[in-house]
Amino acid sequence: MRSLVASFAALALAVPAAARAQPVSTMGGAGPDTYLELHLGAFVPQSSDLDALDPNVDLGLTFGARFTQNLSAEIETGYYRASATESSGVKGVMDAIPIVASLRFRYPLKVAELSAFGGGGIHFAHTSTSGLGAFDSSASDTAFGYHLGGEAAFMLSPTMRVGFEVRRTFVNASFDGADTDIGGLRLAATLGYHF
Repeated sequence: MRSLVASFAALALAVPAAARAQPVSTMGGAGPDTYLELHLGAFVPQSSDLDALDPNVDLGLTFGARFTQNLSAEIETGYYRASATESSGVKGVMDAIPIVASLRFRYPLKVAELSAFGGGGIHFAHTSTSGLGAFDSSASDTAFGYHLGGEAAFMLSPTMRVGFEVRRTFVNASFDGADTDIGGLRLAATLGYHF
């Protein structure tokens, strides 16, 4: 928690210097406009294979490079999870670490930006059931999938923006030989810093 507070404090101290930087909605300089974006939100399972699990956390970090006002490329890593504990004490968990690439199409406005994106990548997925004693189980798989989404963001300064993102992921993993749809919906707040 202290490191998170320290990170936000460092970003806040950088805001005065941001007044001299290029606005988020325009391009300038020699080379692409690069940025980092944090997202924090919820992963909501969308498949019947995960019906027994409840929504849980989804968080991650994106590095992007904008080549024109309307097009950027991104790479992202993160973590998402769905879990549930039954009244009998049996706990089920599905979690994954995705590493994905995306193309983002942007529509900049004066103080805001709308965007749509899509891409694909690798999901290092894991599932486990505990509380069954000798019948506890655990399995892992490396699965390929794709995603589509959209974001609305508002400028806080020439280099910082805050937004809200919706993303639908489509991924099928194989746990102990059984195909499992681990796709879901990400609903997240975003904080972006352009440099």
